[in-house]
Amino acid sequence: MHGRHEAAFPTPGAELVFFNAPFNTERLARIEQVHLWSPPGDKLEALPEILKEMRGLKTLSIGPGSIAPSIMDGLEEGLLPESIEALSIHLGTGTLAWPGAMLPNLRTLYVDVPVRFDASSFPALKVLSLYPDKSLKNLRQALALPLEELNILNVPVDGEIFNILSASVGGLERLGLLGGTKLKSLDGIETLAALTSVWLKNLSSLTDIRALVGLEKLKKLDIQYCKKIANIEVINDLSALRELTLVGCGKVGLEKIQAKIESLQKRTIGATT
Repeated sequence: MHGRHEAAFPTPGAELVFFNAPFNTERLARIEQVHLWSPPGDKLEALPEILKEMRGLKTLSIGPGSIAPSIMDGLEEGLLPESIEALSIHLGTGTLAWPGAMLPNLRTLYVDVPVRFDASSFPALKVLSLYPDKSLKNLRQALALPLEELNILNVPVDGEIFNILSASVGGLERLGLLGGTKLKSLDGIETLAALTSVWLKNLSSLTDIRALVGLEKLKKLDIQYCKKIANIEVINDLSALRELTLVGCGKVGLEKIQAKIESLQKRTIGATT
């Protein structure tokens, strides 16, 4: 961060690096994790040049804080170290346009707003948390990557989403559907036969989860704040299930699956009856 923000940084005891101050290149080369931050009212408009000196950087978080959606507009090849394996970008509003610079070792990417990108920028990506754009173009780009895990931060369509996801070249093993008002049924999810983990959260219209029975490898199921599920007893038929989370789902009929819950290796139940 900029030196003028030292007193405003919210984490006591953190090791602070000021990108506007003289720096020691040997010290920067040893840094493996960075959180890029700027306070409200003083937007960070561009990535600082100091990042290119962090040749051992593994994890980079941009925001939360006051970060302009144009933060990547001036990104040139080499400014972000090729060593980066995990990148998270928290903007809150706007759309992010990735300029085409390649991160060859990136394995995990999180962006909390719609992002436009070409799959060639992240050839090794395995875990992606994505907010789809209106055309779903960025989602289709994502499916050209060798993904093992995909978390969709807003599900913009109903059952069509599973037809789209079936085009994944990576054989998805973990899927998160983390928000949306249109998804009523999981019909079609059974086509994603490699799934071992499903995470359902804040799906305000979801009523039917019967299609989970078609996932023969499903070991982990996490359902949070989905209050309209009408057939929770489907969980009894998930023969491979080992872990279950049910949180904030209200009155879904927990007594119908009590014996199943007790048989599992791991379970977390809260605010659900």
